[in-house]
Amino acid sequence: MPNIVDTKAISELRDRRVFYIPAYQRGYRWNKSQVDKLLDDLYAFCKKRDKADGEFYCLQPVIVKRLTDPVIREKMQMAPEETVYEVIDGQQRLTTLYLLLRFVIQNSMLRTARKDEYLQKLFSLVYQTRENMWPYLRNIEGQDTFSNIDEKHARNAWEWIETWFDCNSTDDVTPEDMIYDFEKLLRQSKSTTEACGSVQVIWYEISEDQNVIREFLSTNNGKIKLTDAELIKALFLQKRNYVNDDGNRKQLEKALEWERIENTLHQDDFWYFLDKKRTSPANRIELVLRLAANDIPSTAHDQENALFNYYNNLFDGLDGIKLEDTLNQQWRNIMDCFRTLEDWYLDPVRYNLVGFLTQAGTPMESIYSEYLSIKEDTATQSTFADKLKGLVRNVMKGFKVEDAGYNLNKTYKHDSADIKKALLLFNIHTLNSQLEQLNSKAAKNGTESKLNSPSYKFPFDVYVTQKWDVEHIDSQKAIDIKGFDNKRAWVDTYMVWPDSGADTPDFVTAYESRNWDKCIEIIQKGFGEGDEDLRDEIGNLTLLDDETNRSYGNAIFPDKQQRIIDEIRQGKYVPPCTQLVFFKTFGSEHRTTTVWDSECKKAYGKYICDQLKNYLTDND
Repeated sequence: MPNIVDTKAISELRDRRVFYIPAYQRGYRWNKSQVDKLLDDLYAFCKKRDKADGEFYCLQPVIVKRLTDPVIREKMQMAPEETVYEVIDGQQRLTTLYLLLRFVIQNSMLRTARKDEYLQKLFSLVYQTRENMWPYLRNIEGQDTFSNIDEKHARNAWEWIETWFDCNSTDDVTPEDMIYDFEKLLRQSKSTTEACGSVQVIWYEISEDQNVIREFLSTNNGKIKLTDAELIKALFLQKRNYVNDDGNRKQLEKALEWERIENTLHQDDFWYFLDKKRTSPANRIELVLRLAANDIPSTAHDQENALFNYYNNLFDGLDGIKLEDTLNQQWRNIMDCFRTLEDWYLDPVRYNLVGFLTQAGTPMESIYSEYLSIKEDTATQSTFADKLKGLVRNVMKGFKVEDAGYNLNKTYKHDSADIKKALLLFNIHTLNSQLEQLNSKAAKNGTESKLNSPSYKFPFDVYVTQKWDVEHIDSQKAIDIKGFDNKRAWVDTYMVWPDSGADTPDFVTAYESRNWDKCIEIIQKGFGEGDEDLRDEIGNLTLLDDETNRSYGNAIFPDKQQRIIDEIRQGKYVPPCTQLVFFKTFGSEHRTTTVWDSECKKAYGKYICDQLKNYLTDND
């Protein structure tokens, strides 16, 4: 049978036909701008006043092949009379179109019986490896949770459709009016004479003797650009790789393993100890593919499709046993790499060290290469942790403890990025040390199992997705409050705190004479603020999220302290060492808990320097 090229009105697809989504297809990934653009375009066409006779809105091609394979049809429980098409290209549009049709029908003014009739006639989307996706789509209006990344994207699209109708309505045109227009537009046939016109899709049906994977690659080339990961997935799952009796089983196993890797990497707490970028790629599996292909020349990494070309060249020209052996070996490499990352994730010490290195800018390729260099070592666990600490020392080159013992040779004013690294390492080292002490006590008590509580893992997903600052514990600069009334309000707020100095004769005189600048100066000194020499040093700095840091305004130490306690009570994440600072764990022997004076700064700075000195090669 030759290829068929035609146009079909959307109403023709409302005939209970089934679209089969094979394993090599990527999951549903349309974003808000894509959904909005489709709705904008459809509605603009619907309301266009000067349409020509027979004019229609044309959607991008849907490329399909009639599915006749009895094994697949039986496995997918497809009735003999059902017309089933394997989707080669167009799954994203078909899924969005299904969601739109379902939304419009559900929210139309049609009678309930008519709605049910229309919903039953909609086309179906059946997935080879994501079996729960179709039931999820078919009941999406009742869903408020999701169990995998594809369901999440579909739920997002449903909510964007709903939002679009609300946001584009006016006083004159209600969402119900717009839904009516869409329902009318989407049920028109090719021969309609209605002024709204029709919506049609280019229908490209390839002959049954054509290679689906080859057609998949060629039709996507240069259009909606496929990523290297999607191309490599097609390489591994194409049918020619699976000619033996158990070929279908092996193909499905790899497809399911691929899905598991993708879903795991899309868990942010897993991903962000491997990657520092706030905007992560849609196909995070490319990281694993890149690490598994560790012999790609570094000069080729930036070349277009370098990763795909690497894997494609491995399989090019092979067939039979040689192709199968090569494919299986490469797949083992990929799975070994992924399981290694899983092992790191599950072990807090290695998780923390790897996460610090990636946040500090060390490429994952360098970290994984260090692992491969000792992979055959019988003591890999401890040896790899030592390797990681060596990489940390490389990051911390240039740091050293000053002679006084409570300062580093870096200051906030000149080296804020380096200071941020040191504070992050301080938190991570603290968590690792606490866990090591727990394990040491357990060993002494005869407990053999190693303690690996996730409580000792630093939340890199929070660190990356929120903006974090280096916070001055004692205010960064002298408080510069503008306006007579503002100054008085500030003084009245803080004079009630213990240690404010409000009970001194100088303060009483200044307050009675309404000399608010003098009152502010006395309060600052009362709380130990104003040590210009130590203000930008490590002993006066800690990590804090941007929102909390910015909310402080002109706050002094006891106010910050109280706000931090309130944040913790409300469930906000505050790094462990920042908590220790505001609980006055460092320098608590000095006066009261409401001051952060020079003695506190020195005690805290010395503690940091003592904890980090083993990572500072200049102090060896």
